[in-house]
Amino acid sequence: MGTHEQFSLESLIISKPDLQPGLKESIAKGEKPSHYLNRYHAEHKVRCAFCDSHMPHNKGFTVQMEDGRIALCGKNCAEEFFGKEVADNHEQELEKQIRRATKRKIIKRTLDGIPNALGLISEELVEMERQAAAASHALFGEFRYSGIQSELTEQGRYELKELKRRWVEREDRYGVTQRVPIDESKVVLTVEGAAILRGGDALPLLRFQRARKQLSQLLAVDTSKELSDIVIDRMTEARSQVIRDVRDACRFLDLCAQFYTKENVKKLSKLAQKVKSSA
Repeated sequence: MGTHEQFSLESLIISKPDLQPGLKESIAKGEKPSHYLNRYHAEHKVRCAFCDSHMPHNKGFTVQMEDGRIALCGKNCAEEFFGKEVADNHEQELEKQIRRATKRKIIKRTLDGIPNALGLISEELVEMERQAAAASHALFGEFRYSGIQSELTEQGRYELKELKRRWVEREDRYGVTQRVPIDESKVVLTVEGAAILRGGDALPLLRFQRARKQLSQLLAVDTSKELSDIVIDRMTEARSQVIRDVRDACRFLDLCAQFYTKENVKKLSKLAQKVKSSA
């Protein structure tokens, strides 16, 4: 199949295929299309131009013949009348066109929204993340050998537990009453958001800062000319990275909001006296 002009997503996936101009109602048996123009899921049943019964259907393709004629073909009829290999090749090429158009539509919407996104990821927010990252990295160093990092709950909090022993009277199998010990674990101190202490030797990434830089670079792309598929792919990956960075930065600051409270810091100070820490 040759290279065809790039279509908009709206022209590649349609819901009213029968309204396309120039449709042929019937194609002679044995004729095969040169390519598929679009994929449709019709709002109401339309007629297949290829099968003898012109089977009414909802899902199919608009196809173009070598001489330029266009017609509707039901999805189930395509393989039967064109052969599996031909039908599959046409469908795969159409899917490539759809993916290409989808990426371009997403990038256009992304570029339109960048000014607003840059306003939301303010310099104040970037500085807040920078300070929180520096403080958290310093605390990791103070508590790295405390064992806290490996004993967090699923919610990311640390619970200091102490064993309390109490004695109860019980009869043994001979009916003799004896006092036996029962050890119970009790939470005596809880530090919220202690997952902050799970750092590393390297300084944490400043994700809001990186997201702002990526967005500024995307905004600077010259869109006055048609962008190549390679450029679109790179912009798509950059967009995905920005989304990941913003998500992770928000999660980090949410965790900081739990951790950096006056009450929590008091508990951390008490904890430092009970575990191996230089803090």
